[in-house]
Amino acid sequence: MLSFQNIKEIQRLLQGHNFVSLRRAFGENFVQSFDIFRRVIFVAKKLSRPHSAKVSKAYSKCFCLLTNYRWSQNDWDSALFQQTLEQFNPDFSRLFFQIVAGIMHHPEFSAHVEVSRRWFQEGEQMGLNPDRRSTYQQITIYKTLRVINSLAGMVVRPTLIG
Repeated sequence: MLSFQNIKEIQRLLQGHNFVSLRRAFGENFVQSFDIFRRVIFVAKKLSRPHSAKVSKAYSKCFCLLTNYRWSQNDWDSALFQQTLEQFNPDFSRLFFQIVAGIMHHPEFSAHVEVSRRWFQEGEQMGLNPDRRSTYQQITIYKTLRVINSLAGMVVRPTLIG
């Protein structure tokens, strides 16, 4: 179950001195890692609300957030991500993976993810740049299940859940 208090706590831990320390811990992989943090927290906020038609409409947006990226996942190492997070702060790591577990085990959203996997096709496509100030109107969007699968794999490890 997703707890709104856990979400607020992790947002609080991503500010100030902790943010600087986290940036140092991840080094050159910080941008990708922080992108994952932002996406997971956004999805968790959406799913933490009581079930309603509005939440049900957000399932496909949440699925897209967890599968569409502006950077290639070929250079994202889930084991390194997990190890760096554990070394940074074990409490932060535990809290983050509790939130990920809440997302992966959300009854309606997990059912939506399973249905969406059937028609999902990995690959690259051109899309509109969400940054309107950029001189590039179109960017490459990488569609992959690799990140969501690796996050789900991290959650099922018994050492992380306890």
